Amino acid sequence: MPEFTHRQDRPGAHVRYGEVRFPDGENLGTGTYSVATDRQALAGGDPVAAVLINRPVFQLALELNPQTREGVVTFGRADGAEPALQTVYRLPTGAPAGDELLFVVTFDKWVVQSLTLNGKPLEKIGPLVN
Repeated sequence: MPEFTHRQDRPGAHVRYGEVRFPDGENLGTGTYSVATDRQALAGGDPVAAVLINRPVFQLALELNPQTREGVVTFGRADGAEPALQTVYRLPTGAPAGDELLFVVTFDKWVVQSLTLNGKPLEKIGPLVN
């Protein structure tokens, strides 16, 4: 099946857009989720989130918390068959230069592989344990 891409413009405060890309529209467990934010997303005191849910197929979210310096990626099926997995990454102390921050989540076979900020990998600090 051909590539599938979906974009949401201004889905929340300080979020410019969120765009999910699946290279194979029949394999929604592999692809990327790009989230562009204002610099304020890392400089403010409140968490910022970009969420995309396509029931019953998948759920995908990126939450940025400047106070704890953590970025939490939630990814999984939205049919309840399996739990959604959450992976935590360390955010930089200050926002990088520039007017826009671009976060890219890469996932393969329903597992989050990485989170980058403006092309630079962020440190994975573990799964989130509830």
